[in-house]
Amino acid sequence: MPRILFVEDDPIAIEMLESISRQYLPSHSKKIKIVTDSSQAIGLLRERPFDFVVLDYELGDGHTAFDVISFINQQPLHRPHMVMLTINQEKQTLMEANRLGVSHYILKPIHVDVVGRVIQEIINFHHRNEGMHVMLDQRTPVFKDFKSDVIQRMS
Repeated sequence: MPRILFVEDDPIAIEMLESISRQYLPSHSKKIKIVTDSSQAIGLLRERPFDFVVLDYELGDGHTAFDVISFINQQPLHRPHMVMLTINQEKQTLMEANRLGVSHYILKPIHVDVVGRVIQEIINFHHRNEGMHVMLDQRTPVFKDFKSDVIQRMS
């Protein structure tokens, strides 16, 4: 069962993520953690590996998802799938997220069915490849079409 970390500072978005967890991930509830800032996220990531990390771009502690992602990318052995949730539609931010290994870039407002589908897709991918160490550059093509669509919409 994959470990999932949600990093989100907005209470309404947190409620949505909790709803998504109950609806799409009922059997994973013990493996899901929700934190509200970058220091909590980095603290948990130091304690244990996560298979899947969903991050809000702008965090309430003055940091961004890129601070957490930079920490993740410095870890030598384990790199989780990363999904970014944001209202930020700047192409430069999307391109940086892509460069850093984010597999999905989902614009807010959050739609439960879209986020739930993305989470299920990644968990299914994880189950098909369980026990195999997957590097970021090997994962990215699985989600290439999604990123291309977002880039085209934002152009």
